Amino acid sequence: MADGRELRRRRADRRPHLGEQALADQLERAREALTARPGRLDAGPTGLPADFERMRWFPLPPVCLEQTRPRTG
Repeated sequence: MADGRELRRRRADRRPHLGEQALADQLERAREALTARPGRLDAGPTGLPADFERMRWFPLPPVCLEQTRPRTG
């Protein structure tokens, strides 16, 4: 019967592992995302209820909500 350490080792061996290049690739994608962002945020009206807007302390560009609004027509 295997002890706790042996069981943990076996479980760790079954976990998926990424190659060493994975971190470099992730960092490059992060750099690209940061470089592609606009220089300033649009602070226009969001169309959300006034109660929500009074509580909101963070920037919320209206473009972030475009996909969440139901389409009419």
